[in-house]
Amino acid sequence: MSGKFSEALEYINGGNAYSIWRDLNLEATKNIETECAKKNLIEFFEFAISKNVIIEYDAVENVPIFSGDPPKIVAERIFGDIRLKNPNLPAMNPINNDDFLAYLMFKRGWAVLIRGTRLMFPE
Repeated sequence: MSGKFSEALEYINGGNAYSIWRDLNLEATKNIETECAKKNLIEFFEFAISKNVIIEYDAVENVPIFSGDPPKIVAERIFGDIRLKNPNLPAMNPINNDDFLAYLMFKRGWAVLIRGTRLMFPE
């Protein structure tokens, strides 16, 4: 999976969670299991955090969060509201659900660290 994740990292700058989701699920356009794809998205964020590409970000206070928590915990925290904000998420093909699509397009709570010197936020 890390090869696929490394490739997705190359195109992450300025992308939102929806564009990342699309990049991670290119070959699968139908019959995507929601839980499997959600796990894949969180694992990608864990990978990107461990590579110092994605950081947690507080969009309300406009500050990066450096909690010292392991990347897996941070990635899970970023997407911890996924079920709360999408209570009717189907078991298959979640991208066909308008609420989930909007969730991915407007999801905040993270930023891309570019060469360690600047932040880029999801568009």
